[in-house]
Amino acid sequence: MACRWKIEREWEGETCAVLASGPSMTQEVADFVKGKCRTIAINTTYKLAPWADILYAADREWWSGHPEALKFQGRKVSILGNVNSAMEFDELSYLENGGYGLLDPRSTHLRTGKNSGYQAMHIAVHLGVKRILMCGLDMRPVDGKEHWHGDHPEGVRKTMPYETWRSLFNQCAPFLRARGVEVVNCTLDSALHCFKKQRLEEALESVLSDKGHAVLSA
Repeated sequence: MACRWKIEREWEGETCAVLASGPSMTQEVADFVKGKCRTIAINTTYKLAPWADILYAADREWWSGHPEALKFQGRKVSILGNVNSAMEFDELSYLENGGYGLLDPRSTHLRTGKNSGYQAMHIAVHLGVKRILMCGLDMRPVDGKEHWHGDHPEGVRKTMPYETWRSLFNQCAPFLRARGVEVVNCTLDSALHCFKKQRLEEALESVLSDKGHAVLSA
């Protein structure tokens, strides 16, 4: 049954990998984070990580074009205003649209950053994480590709205002640091430079060393 979601801090102090859909995203990246931290998959990237904790997709057209995604076993989340006020997909949990920039203190709302990577990051903050590993967040086309999976199907918005997206991330970065949330951009040649960049293997090694585990190759 569709519901408005009030996010509780269920992941307090944990690490979350956000698996975006940029051209650098691969099955190897998804496999590497499996079982090592919390995971939010964005849009079609859930196909690389069907075991993820959360599948986030903002657009009604995406859900309409991917009915199989409604069978995803984790929590399925969208944002009102991009779907509709009738909450037509019973399987989804919905958050309110709180505007564009920075962070919304209300755990029922998201600031959108005008892109799903930003929104998924905001969900992780509401859940109480202390570290977010952004994967597949290229923020630019690579070899003419916008996504690892090719173009979205007809009807899904395809605009890519990268400069606007980067600007909104840049504005938010100091607020995340002030809250004690570390964001690591694990796409080393990403066009987004406001977060520390680090190889995914190294970022996860520091996470698992805190838990007393060794990083194993996927």
